[in-house]
Amino acid sequence: MRKLIACLLFLTFINVVFVQAEFKFEVTQEMKNKEAEITITGKTFDEVWKATTRTLISQKFQIKESDKESGTIFAQKRRSVFYDVEDVSSAWNFVLESDEEEIIVFCVYNTGTANLLSTGKKPFKKFREKLKERLSE
Repeated sequence: MRKLIACLLFLTFINVVFVQAEFKFEVTQEMKNKEAEITITGKTFDEVWKATTRTLISQKFQIKESDKESGTIFAQKRRSVFYDVEDVSSAWNFVLESDEEEIIVFCVYNTGTANLLSTGKKPFKKFREKLKERLSE
């Protein structure tokens, strides 16, 4: 009986420690030169893909192109609901790369303004907070 209990405790320990990976969300490169990188561990590629697209949609981005096979997303935010060529306020390109241990979300941000000081730090901060919140659920 003791061996059975010890075996069950050992299997429970193995399940808790090794099977359930800890969720970790780390911004490895803050918005520099309109580029950013987020490293995520403890989630699958599908979970991160779904959370990324839903976060973009919730922040009123239009996903213009997405390819799950290559891990790319192109999204735009417009100033108005009427489509004009010049009313794009920002465009974001995402590349999601995955290996066995972590998923890297690489983002390039382009503003639609001529203001070179508009680096996109505030929109990226909002995006990453929403993404982290969505992945933590």
